[in-house]
Amino acid sequence: NNEVDIDLLPDVDRKIIEFISNKRRVTAEDIQKSMHYRGKNAASARLNRLYQMGFLKKTQSGRKVYFFIHR
Repeated sequence: NNEVDIDLLPDVDRKIIEFISNKRRVTAEDIQKSMHYRGKNAASARLNRLYQMGFLKKTQSGRKVYFFIHR
């Protein structure tokens, strides 16, 4: 159960969640490209914040960290 309702999230976070819903799982690079961020840090920070809020889960495979929707 999410602490914050998805409707209360900033547009950018809702777009990220929608993007992940369509892709199943993403990396910070995927978000960087889709949201037109200059670097991976901004994408990574957003993903980790959504993870901490309980919207996403994450798993590591080699050097990549994959984020996916918490169901």
